[in-house]
This record gives sequence, C-alpha cells and structure tokens, in this order.
Amino acid sequence: HYYITNNLRFSMNQTARGFLVLIGAVFIHITLGVLYCFGNFSTYIVSFLRCKTDYTTVRFTNTQWILTLMVCGQGTTMVVGGLLERKIGTRFTILIGCAIHTGTAALSYFAVHSFYALIITYGILFGFGIGIAYSPAMTLAMKWLPTYKGVVAGSVVAGFGLGAMVFNPIITSFINPNNTSPDVAPYPDHPKEKYYNCTQDHALIDRVPYCFLVMAAFFVGLQTVGNLLLKEAPTVFEDYYESGINGASPSLQQDSTASENLLQEALPPEYTPLQLLKQRDFWILWFTFLCNNQGICYVSTYWKSFGQGFISDDMFLAGVALPRVSVTPSVGLYGAVSATNWASR
Repeated sequence: HYYITNNLRFSMNQTARGFLVLIGAVFIHITLGVLYCFGNFSTYIVSFLRCKTDYTTVRFTNTQWILTLMVCGQGTTMVVGGLLERKIGTRFTILIGCAIHTGTAALSYFAVHSFYALIITYGILFGFGIGIAYSPAMTLAMKWLPTYKGVVAGSVVAGFGLGAMVFNPIITSFINPNNTSPDVAPYPDHPKEKYYNCTQDHALIDRVPYCFLVMAAFFVGLQTVGNLLLKEAPTVFEDYYESGINGASPSLQQDSTASENLLQEALPPEYTPLQLLKQRDFWILWFTFLCNNQGICYVSTYWKSFGQGFISDDMFLAGVALPRVSVTPSVGLYGAVSATNWASR
C-alpha cells in the first residue's frame, strides 16, 4: 500500500509539473516561430533598404537569401543543440539558443542598414538560435510526459506555428499603424511589384529598425516566462527511489532493476553520424524535409509581396497569417491520435 500510494503521488506530481514544462516549451516555440513572419516583415525591410541605404536596387527576390539562410542555420544547429544538451543540460542549451535568437534580433537594429549584414544577423545567426533551442524544448517536455509524447510534440510544433499569428499583427501595427499600402512600381515590366514611397511614407520606413527592438523585447518576455517554467527532467528511477522504493522489500527493488533493464532494451539504438548516413530512413526523411522546405521558403518569402499587387489593404494582408490558428489545434489533435494509435499497438 505504501509503495502504490507513493508511486501514484509521484505520477500525479510529475504530470502536473510536466504540463507546466509543456507550457514553457510552447512559449519558447512561439518566439522561434517568428521565422514565418518574414514574408510580412520583408515588405517593410526592402523599402527601408531602398530608401535609407545605398542598396537602392534591392528587390523582393533578393530577400529570399535571408529566409533561406535562416532555415539553413536552423537545420545546421539542431544537431549542435542535441550535442550541447548532452554536455550542459537541456535548460542551459535552451537558454543559449534563446540568447542567440533574441540577441541577433536586437542586433539587426544596426545591421538593417546593410543588406549583407542583415543576412548574417537576421538570416544565419537568427537561424542558429532557432535551431539550438528548437529540439531541446520539445524533448524536455517529452521527458516529463513520456506517455503523452504525441500530444507534447503536436502542442510544441503548434506553438511554433502560432508565432506568425502572434507577431505578424505586432509587426504591422507598429510599423504601419495607418494601414498605408505601397504604391511605387519602379519596374514597368513588373507593375504589381510595389514598394513604399521614400518621401510620403518616410515615417513608416523610419520605424523599421525599431521593430527589431520591439520584437526582441517580446522575445525576452515570453522566453523568460518559458524558461522559468522549464525544469530539468529527473531520472525516473532516482525519483522512484526517492518516493520510497529504497524502503521497500529487496524483491521490490529487484523488480525495479529488472524494469530498468527492460526499459534500456526497449530504447532505439544510437547511431554515430557516419552510421546514420548509411540508414535508408535517414535519407527518406532528409529528402522529404528538403522538398517540404522548398515550398515553405518560397511561399513564406513572397506571399505578401505578391498579394500587394492585387490587394490595397496592408492590415488584411498581415492577417492572412491568422488562418494558421486553425492549423494549431489540428497539429495537437494529430499528435494525440498518433500517440493513441501507437499505444494501441
């Protein structure tokens, strides 16, 4: 009776604490998901570069480099995040990723005066921060809620998608509170490619650098709350012992050891990087991810600049990202269904 009572109490406490960790992970992923705001933000950035810097001929097509390198930076450092997690722990790894993510966003206040500097700060380095913090935040919540892995993964990824819904209105409301639409079409062969007027819209354009600071401030707030909710997941069997199993009978302790051995046997094998490259499943996932991101990078960069050629309502166009809210619960539901199907096998 003592063992059952203490084990049940531990399970309930673990689940409650796990959901707090999950909320913290979602908060962090909301800030990381600002990646999908680039299509909205870039329409202001390009006009700033054309009007306030020497890059007077930069066009929307050039901004593809920023988002593409952001995604490449994210993919590259996701591996680094996993290695750091093993060396210094999950929370410190997430803190490093968040610091790089927020710091490079703030640094872009200065870098936006140079297109190539912006590629480095808001492209490569910003992506580095996303990649380092992305996986550890998700895996930490999974460690706390091992029986809800599908729900956890779905909820955290949904938080990443929420980033655009949260930050697109903030970006547009700050830079363009008067809902001004671009009306300068400098290329006769592309009459629907429109930019803001350097003279008439100078107040709007001047707010672009400050928007990086505003976003960084929101990042600090959400990431601080998120990190405060996080906690390193204890080793299950250490907590198991602390809950009273050390005071139990020798046979019960032997059962615990046997259970631990079974758990280790159930874990999937670990591969070195070279061994992983020889796995068929790795290349299937790699090419799937490659094809998926081709479309994501293209659409996420040009959706708003394309829409400005047909719709003269900037607030409406910024709100086009709001339908992502319908994706958010469906991702969580998919995770729950996946977890249920897996458990039933």
